[in-house]
Amino acid sequence: MSALAEAPVPKVGDPVAAIDTPALVIDLDAMERNCAAMADFARARRVRLRPHAKMHKCAAIARLQRTAGAVGVCVQKTSEAEALAWLEQQGVKPADAGSVDAGVSSAYVQRTVPSGANA
Repeated sequence: MSALAEAPVPKVGDPVAAIDTPALVIDLDAMERNCAAMADFARARRVRLRPHAKMHKCAAIARLQRTAGAVGVCVQKTSEAEALAWLEQQGVKPADAGSVDAGVSSAYVQRTVPSGANA
């Protein structure tokens, strides 16, 4: 059995030292307030909000941002978009949430290498 499987699962109210790292620990109330504030800010200025997911890389948080009013999230690489889509396909979402909608924010250039040339 791995050390991870043997580690006790921390509960709300446990000291921070009880949390094995790395771990995503959030203040859900504060995060929901911040998501709502950003969505309100964008709506008031009539712009579409698409926050970058690089800080959380988490489908559940991306859906929470979208539920609050974001049109989706940005990612840097296609592999990050694929990972968020894969999590969604696995059913890792609340029943009332929408889809993740991850857009790749960097430009891609297709390079064609002539046959027989070194890349």
